[in-house]
Amino acid sequence: MTITDPDKRHPPDKEAYIEQGPKLVVVDDDEGNLEALTRMLKKKYTVADFTSPMAALDYIRAYPVDIIISDYMMPEMN
Repeated sequence: MTITDPDKRHPPDKEAYIEQGPKLVVVDDDEGNLEALTRMLKKKYTVADFTSPMAALDYIRAYPVDIIISDYMMPEMN
């Protein structure tokens, strides 16, 4: 499962989300890198991908994740 639609980044049922397998957040302002990582990882994991570090931070605060893969230097924050 990949969460990419900005309006659907927050799963509707938090308990069901927690019961799913390992969850990853991928953050990169380069959409090519983001797409490649997401495509590769979504085969085994629930992946939420973000081009905005602030949006990713909001998501992580609301929903627990197991792994965060992030670009180091991005326009909104480093």
